[in-house]
Amino acid sequence: MDAHSYSHGQKAADASNQDSTTTSHKVEKPEVPPPPYAILDDWPTIQVISRRYIDQVLARTNNNKTRAAVILGIDRRTLNRILARERAKKAAAAKAAAAAAAKAG
Repeated sequence: MDAHSYSHGQKAADASNQDSTTTSHKVEKPEVPPPPYAILDDWPTIQVISRRYIDQVLARTNNNKTRAAVILGIDRRTLNRILARERAKKAAAAKAAAAAAAKAG
């Protein structure tokens, strides 16, 4: 058969068969490492998931709060308030634990 008697689909099929036999380029997807924790392992609350996401964004931006706030879609001052609230909770928990240890000891 000459080239004019092929239909368009046959030409494309023949061309793809020739390409696959003459070149063997395999495109592999890059492997994505698993997250440091699986979301279903501990059934976190929305607040915990939110804090984990903020921590991941901060890590990716090398703790640049301005860039992290842009990625998170919030104002930098809002991010600072969230972080300050978390620091206050941790400080209160540490103070309560120290008081309990002093009382027990």
